Amino acid sequence: KLADALSKARGALSRRDQGAALAAVAEVLRLEPGNAEAARLKKITMRVPAGFRAAPGTAAEPYTNTGWAKEVIHEKTGIEMVFIPAGEFMMGSPSGESRRDSDEGPVHKVVLTKAFYLGKYEVTNGQYQAFLNSAGYDGSRDADSDYLRHHRDWNKYASTGDSYPIVCVSWKNAQAYCKWAGLRLPTEAEWEYACRAGSSTRFSFGDSDSQLDSYAWYNGNSGSKTHPVGQKRPNGWDLYDMHGNVWECCADWKGDYPSGSVTDPQGPSSESARVLRGGSWNINPQNCRSAYRSYYSPDYSGSVSGVRVARTIN
Repeated sequence: KLADALSKARGALSRRDQGAALAAVAEVLRLEPGNAEAARLKKITMRVPAGFRAAPGTAAEPYTNTGWAKEVIHEKTGIEMVFIPAGEFMMGSPSGESRRDSDEGPVHKVVLTKAFYLGKYEVTNGQYQAFLNSAGYDGSRDADSDYLRHHRDWNKYASTGDSYPIVCVSWKNAQAYCKWAGLRLPTEAEWEYACRAGSSTRFSFGDSDSQLDSYAWYNGNSGSKTHPVGQKRPNGWDLYDMHGNVWECCADWKGDYPSGSVTDPQGPSSESARVLRGGSWNINPQNCRSAYRSYYSPDYSGSVSGVRVARTIN
């Protein structure tokens, strides 16, 4: 494993792929016994954002020298979050990528200047129910014309158990949850950067659909239903279910990509639909790819859409 990790790190460095290099070097540090740099990291006094506590057994994140804890737990909600370093990557899919859609291009350079924490898992029924109990929020003020049907569906899916991802929650409901929790939705660029975790392939783990079963719940293995979060393998940055299980809403309106490089993009100022990413339990493999873009009305809620939350590090 160590030899493979070293080879991956050398390849990423030779390609000058900053994101891949960060992930690969972190893997080397994790695997190499007696590594002096790993020992140094253990001695760093960890920094934890206000309102969080360090996750049990975590250490300082290995990507920078800032000392932030690699994994933290949000005190108010119990949501586990993972440190994502600032960096840059190529967003979108190249024209030759198998089964790509035209709205995934042009491929363009994105620079993210701020590190952030991202939910290790999708927000669960239990975490969302705590919000409803505390805030007395039923979602009706943000509902579309099918609110009663969606509310009934949410109750049906919520009964599956506290560890299942929430579904039947609109973008507006997700924003209300974030406001109550003191968190936020990731931007579309942050989401793809975190999903890729340094990769440039169709999925965070490679190009082949045949490996998807190990990383995602999709229409080939889900049994037409959601599953508890964290049952499949994580990506290179220890994020689970970035492919499949439920769609994850982003902060952005869905619009066309720019042709040139951008820094900390926020998406269009106004459009008709919000971005969804990651695929879901009823979706084909090609729609679970890292670059695939879906969208929905801010008022719409359905049995395939969920939420993953973020927190900026100031």
